[in-house]
Amino acid sequence: MANTTEDYGLRMNTEDDVKLVAALAQEVEITDPINWDNLNLAPEQAYRMMAAHVTDFFDDNDALTNKAILAKLLVENFTLNLRLQSGNS
Repeated sequence: MANTTEDYGLRMNTEDDVKLVAALAQEVEITDPINWDNLNLAPEQAYRMMAAHVTDFFDDNDALTNKAILAKLLVENFTLNLRLQSGNS
């Protein structure tokens, strides 16, 4: 794995950070697959985009703010899934 500026007391996102976050997130799909049918987006592209956003969010904020962001995203995902299951959008 490539070194980041964190080794020097600084923290900046690198392309390697984004690739690693995307790869780890995709590993979860093995046990919890996403239905990619009828979507005009490749899974790899979606994971890379979201990984880039996540690494930016988490580097720019403190731990408590990161937890709040994660909770908000989980609630959004949860409510979207409830709507999809009930047939309402």
